[in-house]
Amino acid sequence: MSVQSVERAVALLIASAPGGRSLTELATEVDLPVSTAARLLGTLCELGVVSREPDGGYGPGAVLQGLAIGMDRTASLRALTDASLVDLVGVTGETCGMSIAVGDEVRYIAEVSGSNLIQVREFTNYQLPLHIVSSGLVILAHWPAALVERYLEQPLEEFTAKSVIDPALIRTRLDRIRSDGFCWTREEFAEGISSVAAPVLDFSGTPVAAIHCHGPTFRFDATSDVRIQEAVAAAANGISAVLGTGAAA
Repeated sequence: MSVQSVERAVALLIASAPGGRSLTELATEVDLPVSTAARLLGTLCELGVVSREPDGGYGPGAVLQGLAIGMDRTASLRALTDASLVDLVGVTGETCGMSIAVGDEVRYIAEVSGSNLIQVREFTNYQLPLHIVSSGLVILAHWPAALVERYLEQPLEEFTAKSVIDPALIRTRLDRIRSDGFCWTREEFAEGISSVAAPVLDFSGTPVAAIHCHGPTFRFDATSDVRIQEAVAAAANGISAVLGTGAAA
């Protein structure tokens, strides 16, 4: 890509940042032919840095929103989810938390400890690859297809013998997550630890966070799994509703 193309793409990116900008408005503002602006915006949308809004306008995409969350919205997200996490711990008895995507990793930014005597370590501010943990997978499942493929093209780290690193298997898993609205991981990050997560989506369907519940594998069984996954999904759906989606699945 030429330097001029980069300059034009950046100009469109900046112009679209406020959201709700039409193709004609953007082309006029950056002094480009509509056809050229449309082509560049199409590429920016594929990369997830610009998004097409429900009204047809253009605004910031998942990548930029993820960066914005990491820099500016972490505190507000925590304030929004703290009470939900406390309630979720009350229902599940297990440690629950919230995480966000930071680049190709998921960062745990809030956690409320469970009431059981035996607990796993605290993971606040810990970062892990998206494909290794339930929180990362539910976020990855709602990324634009081009970004998912870019992620899957890189070498995928294996943490345990149960880590899923086959791109084809991960694609199938992401399809299932979009259908179910939640994801379990069983000892894929660390032996003896299982977790379930559900995505928090904003008004445009962009994944802004994930709500998770984790604990020792021996405490999960068929009966508790259903109860816990429903509680986690309900908590994530409730936060998504506040952000304007009405549901996270």
